[in-house]
Amino acid sequence: MPKRKDWDFTFKDTNIILKKSTARVRVHIAGDKIEDSNRFIHIPEEWSREYTNQKTIYQSIENFCSMFQIFVFLAGIVGAIIYRSKFPYKRTLLMKLFGFLLIIQLLAELNTLPGSIAQFSTDEPFWNQFFTSTAEAVASSLGSSLIFAYIIIFIFQWKKSSVSFSGKRGISVGVAVGLWAAIIPAITAQILSPKLPFWAKFDPADTFMPMLGSMLSSIRPYLMQTIIALLILIAIDRWSLHWSRNKISAAVIFIVVGILFSGDKPSESIPEWILLGILNGIFLLASYYFVFRCNMALVPIAIAGIYILQLLHQGILQAYPFAFATSIIAIFFLGIFSYFWSKELSNPFIAVEK
Repeated sequence: MPKRKDWDFTFKDTNIILKKSTARVRVHIAGDKIEDSNRFIHIPEEWSREYTNQKTIYQSIENFCSMFQIFVFLAGIVGAIIYRSKFPYKRTLLMKLFGFLLIIQLLAELNTLPGSIAQFSTDEPFWNQFFTSTAEAVASSLGSSLIFAYIIIFIFQWKKSSVSFSGKRGISVGVAVGLWAAIIPAITAQILSPKLPFWAKFDPADTFMPMLGSMLSSIRPYLMQTIIALLILIAIDRWSLHWSRNKISAAVIFIVVGILFSGDKPSESIPEWILLGILNGIFLLASYYFVFRCNMALVPIAIAGIYILQLLHQGILQAYPFAFATSIIAIFFLGIFSYFWSKELSNPFIAVEK
């Protein structure tokens, strides 16, 4: 049909009267037949420009706050290198951490293989893309596992000894702090922006085993957030000499950190974001004063409490079959992992080479 012409006609709907925008009807004609039609609201270009400018501001805030967390992580890497040259690590502990993290990373990469293959280009040979992506995944797993292992051992050495909450009491206190750390921002966000819906995550459904995917996908962000939290808290603890000096500057740092941590997902209003960040900073300050300055080893359990609540929420939403059972298994695994991390962190000599 080389001579056939298709047309799109757009008409103004005079039955619907709006102040600044207009209701319109679009009709698509294929040849001499009506193929499709739809109604829509034409948004003024001024509104579109204002919305784009507003999104640009929010995106800049999000990028800046994400860069702050990356900066803290990079500072941890530099600290690990410096301490490595001055104080010898236990090589057996380093290799154990490296091996454990490498297994987790490789399992996560293997489990997400179906999603990776689905993104292969049809313009290139399949096996070339397969081997390239596999090599990149292995190299990334080796590098990230080694970096995580070094920073964790650096944290073992850098933190000061503290009074320990033992057994069930320590676990209950750490979990309580983590749950409140997740509940307070969620309630505040719903009060400030009550129309925002809760969305389920379908990422585990794109893997070989969704049960394994849900469990492994929570480990890497949990490691990152726990390391960043420990680095910040230990740095402030050392700066304030266990809250014996520089209290005002330390409190200001807590507020600033709370604002920056809230900015990785800013709300639709900058004042709301700042208010939520201040509340997070106050909660972080209170958590440090009443809990973490007495026992920094409870931080992994507290961060696990946040992720446990998120996993439980996703399980309740039932995004895919057996999602709730998957979330329970992931919660159990994350709880065991955080417990042993906290237990080892409470040992002041674990990373010291004798």
